[in-house]
Amino acid sequence: MYSVNAYTGAPRVPKVVDYFVEHQIACFIMEHIDATTPADNAYKQVADALQWLPNVPAPTGAKIGSVGGGPARHRLFKDFEAPLLFTSNEALHNYMNEVTPLFYFPEPANT
Repeated sequence: MYSVNAYTGAPRVPKVVDYFVEHQIACFIMEHIDATTPADNAYKQVADALQWLPNVPAPTGAKIGSVGGGPARHRLFKDFEAPLLFTSNEALHNYMNEVTPLFYFPEPANT
């Protein structure tokens, strides 16, 4: 886990206190952070956070997949589970480039 102080310009992110699944709905309980950003500055702060995020290195030993281990889970995959373990972002990117042509994307209807 990273210390917010370790990264200049890091956005304030609430700490996850608990996580549970209730009636097939995943729930996070997070610490409360007072909304002190004026509405007229909120868009800039979101943009700054989105520019900052890709520069944060992944934690040592981080893998693409479920938090508890195993393959990635997403509705993109058949039965909501990736068919293999991805070893890197590049491996996932290559996989998506191979399977995307297999998807059918209908043309939008003319109105």
